Amino acid sequence: MVKKGRWFCCSVFDAYSIVLYQRDASVVASAEQSSKYRGKPMSGAEQFYPELFSIPSAAPSAATSTNSKNMSGAATAPSAVICRLSEVSSADIARIELESNRPPWSERLFLNEFSNQCSLTFGARTDGELAGFVVVHAVIDEAHIVNFAVASRFRRRGVGRELLSYLLQDLFIRGVRWVTLEVRRSNEAARGLYENLGFQEVGVRQGYYPDNQEDALVMSLNLAHFISRK
Repeated sequence: MVKKGRWFCCSVFDAYSIVLYQRDASVVASAEQSSKYRGKPMSGAEQFYPELFSIPSAAPSAATSTNSKNMSGAATAPSAVICRLSEVSSADIARIELESNRPPWSERLFLNEFSNQCSLTFGARTDGELAGFVVVHAVIDEAHIVNFAVASRFRRRGVGRELLSYLLQDLFIRGVRWVTLEVRRSNEAARGLYENLGFQEVGVRQGYYPDNQEDALVMSLNLAHFISRK
């Protein structure tokens, strides 16, 4: 899936080189390539066109201004690509998790997700750097988002919204019709994001979070309603 506009990109998987081109065919970015997978064919499940979007700059600087100019000299926003992640990214995922969630999952827990047939992990990358991730468990027509985080320097720049929007569209294509999640009662920023996407509060899990016994709000989304709004 590729947004219409001046960007397009090749079929990719997380462990493969991601190359983004402008319509004039000039290379503008590439993601890191894992030697573990280099030269090996991708399976059908790993071949898809990722979503590409622009990340607005948090605070313009001389360095940012120089690095974000295209070949014509015009300023451009950094771009990011969303793709299915593999175990190659487990260390990067764990790093973002450590600065985002409490208590944090260990890298081993994330590695276990890649062998779980009900689990899907997607991420947003910019110039090869992982900016955010989301882990979801899907069974038949229902899915539950079990972990979601964006690296601190990419927050409030649209990465989380784009990542979740892509995930929800992907789940709908897979036949999922309802998505649920838990969120801390005090996490107003996350609650606002989920509500903006169409999630509604449907319950409370008292003392759900072990670090401070904070309640979790249970939120649910009807994917048919979400898709109809696109």
